[in-house]
Amino acid sequence: CVGDGEADNIPADAITLSGNSSTNEAWVVTDDQGNILGLPATPYDVNFDEAPAGTCLVWHLGYEDNVSFDGVTNASELMGCYALSNPITVNRYAQPTAGVLEGGPFEFCVGDGEADNIPADAITLSGNSSTNEAWVVTDDQGNILGLPATPYDVNFDEAPAGTCLVWHLGYEDNVSFDGVTNASELMGCYALSNPITVTRKHTEGGTISGGEDNTFTFTVGDGEADIIPEDSITLSDNVGTNSQWVITDEDGIILALPDSPYDVNFDEAPAGNCLIWHLSYEDGLEGAEVDGNAADLVGCYSLSNSIIVVRNAASSRIAIYPNPTKGDVTIDLKDFGSRDVRISIFNLQQIRLFDQQYNRRSLLNDKANLNVSNYLDGVYFVQIIDNRTGNKFIKRFVVSSEN
Repeated sequence: CVGDGEADNIPADAITLSGNSSTNEAWVVTDDQGNILGLPATPYDVNFDEAPAGTCLVWHLGYEDNVSFDGVTNASELMGCYALSNPITVNRYAQPTAGVLEGGPFEFCVGDGEADNIPADAITLSGNSSTNEAWVVTDDQGNILGLPATPYDVNFDEAPAGTCLVWHLGYEDNVSFDGVTNASELMGCYALSNPITVTRKHTEGGTISGGEDNTFTFTVGDGEADIIPEDSITLSDNVGTNSQWVITDEDGIILALPDSPYDVNFDEAPAGNCLIWHLSYEDGLEGAEVDGNAADLVGCYSLSNSIIVVRNAASSRIAIYPNPTKGDVTIDLKDFGSRDVRISIFNLQQIRLFDQQYNRRSLLNDKANLNVSNYLDGVYFVQIIDNRTGNKFIKRFVVSSEN
């Protein structure tokens, strides 16, 4: 690879000569047209870096005394008794220029299943000059992760969190990628551009568990503090630079952002359901504020599963039986104050499975009978809303095929 100022000599003893016989001998270096470039004492004395790009040939010459080099510029002009060996080819490649990259740095939130590609034309390349070129993606240690046709073809979501680098490579025909796993292992005539940094961030909200079937139940509005007991919620497998607890209603509206779930007094909230989540996020998150919606968060973040907090009204007495059940469930409203009620059933995922308005005068003995025989085994919630006041009462029941 010539023209870089580093001496390019054939290594000593890298050429072997055999079967020669003559009174005189010489080494001859020509171009590929036979023009004599030099008559060195040995082929190892020639610094090919001083020659321009191209091909030259190294020959051994055997000759007798009637051969003269005076005025000879091409090997074909030699006169007298002489013989030339076969030639050894020396390829002199011009030092390539990989060019200069501009763009980025780029940052992606990976691992969420959404493709993370550098936008088309977001990187510009200038000043490159080489016979061959390639794009190279490495980690921050130079380990080669890919050789894409363009940097825009790489889906960084498929890589784990970390930093990788995008390079442009200019190289000549004597460069091979076979067996090369790190850019530092490349051999031959090549040049790498400056790198473009791609930061891959990853978050996991983790898994939270606590209460009975991930549910806490309180009777609210009686003036007694309703606080989740210390250390009764466990958090595991969370990943992220920042961490936050989030309390939302059933629609995802953020009610509080406490330092811990044990700081919240649920007695101060009206009857109904709320959800506890753990949030992992990277810097730059937007939308994490009270009265916002968790679905509108913007940035690199992940929410855990939720724990349900059931807040029952203190003044309501509603019986539900049998519990557990497999066929019918009866809701006794005789001690419920309102005449018009709305009855709904939810599963643990807060999906509404049943919803109907009732006038108690139309119910036999103030009892609503609901068929749940087609429900899967598990925990469910009956929600009764007083249509006059809007107050909610929620009660848990279990569907079990063993009953």
